[in-house]
This record gives sequence, structure tokens and C-alpha cells, in this order.
Amino acid sequence: MKLMSLLWDVLEVMAVFLLAAEAIKVRNLQWIRSHTIRLHRVVNPKIEIVDELPKEKSFVERYGIELFLLGSFVFGAIAILTACGALQIPLMSIVPRSVGGWIILILGIVTGPVLVGLSAYTVIVWLLQGIVAALSWLEENTRNGAVGILGFILFLVQFIGRRVFTF
Repeated sequence: MKLMSLLWDVLEVMAVFLLAAEAIKVRNLQWIRSHTIRLHRVVNPKIEIVDELPKEKSFVERYGIELFLLGSFVFGAIAILTACGALQIPLMSIVPRSVGGWIILILGIVTGPVLVGLSAYTVIVWLLQGIVAALSWLEENTRNGAVGILGFILFLVQFIGRRVFTF
């Protein structure tokens, strides 16, 4: 029941946004898209592989990958500890009783936070790419009225859906 209500709410928000996009000036959409592209380039920069770095490179340029992995590890460790606290998982319950268990635990302590941090980074990059693609589509289709028509259709679908499928 709550999932269906959430679905109708999401459809309503999308429909109202698309209808509002018709009223928003295209240059404002271009401004938002250009700033999102800049943010995406900061979050996901191009990485060049070179044999030797020139001496004038800054500390961040020299150790960027190491700093990125360290940040991913710290973020992942905080996320894992927060999740353990929220789910009330006692950390002493994961202490192994064998040598193989200790090896797996140590590997998990090293790789687990990095994988969680890199996963969060990947989601952020995908989200920014999706926002840029959606804003580009909005820019291209606002002029011909497709955005407003799609917004009205979505609003109509959610309106009828709320009346028919909500008991």
C-alpha cells in the first residue's frame, strides 16, 4: 500500500517538474546543466598514465590516486561502522576462531571499506551522468512541447492511478 502511494507521489513530482520545465527558460536549464557537467568533471576527472611525473606537480597531483583510495577507505569504514551501529550488530561477534577466519577478517577489514567507498563514488558519478543526460533531453525537447505533453500525461496517469488503485 505504501509502495503504491510512493509510486504515485514520484509520478506526480516528475509530472509537475516536467510541466514546470516548460515554464523555465531554456537558458536556465543550460546553466544548471553546465554546472552539473563541471561538478561531474571535478568528481570524475580524466586520469593520464605517464612514465615519470614532472617535478612541478603538486602534492595532490602526485598522490591523487592514493588520496582517493584513502578517502574511499575512510568513507567506507565510517559507513560500515554506522551500518553496524544502526543494525545493532556487535562487532565482537565477528571475531574468528581459526587462522583462516583471521585471514579472511583481515582481508575484509582492508578491502571492505574500500569497496563500500568506491561503490558510493560510482553511484555519485552515475547520478551526475543521469542528471546531465536528463537536463540535455529537457533542453532539446522543451522547444517542441514534448516535455509539457509528457508532464501532462504523467500527471494524468498518477491522477487516475490514485483514484483507481488507492483503496
